[in-house]
Amino acid sequence: MELIEAVEKLCDDLTVAQIKRWKNIAKDNWYSYKEGRNYIKIISNEDPNSNCYPKQSVWGFVNKKEFTTKKGVVFPEGAIMMAQGWSRPARNQPRGMVYNYNITERRIYGPDYLIS
Repeated sequence: MELIEAVEKLCDDLTVAQIKRWKNIAKDNWYSYKEGRNYIKIISNEDPNSNCYPKQSVWGFVNKKEFTTKKGVVFPEGAIMMAQGWSRPARNQPRGMVYNYNITERRIYGPDYLIS
């Protein structure tokens, strides 16, 4: 499976899990992605007609190519990283792999981290 295909599947699976967990409020919410130079940003989108803010937030990032941090932590291609902010992943440790994951539970603020 190609990286982009795996990211699209992750977005679809996150959307389904959210709808399953919160049937009444999640029907107009979805996940999408935006490809950058080094990472693919996974974005949580809220119903544009609701009164909630923000309309978008970052769920996390997917690494596009393998690298090792100065502390020796290896992030292979497809590694899922928690968001540190809108434009930056937390590079302390990978949270899983986009090619092999298990969405077990959703909480109001995001996944039960997440991937095994």
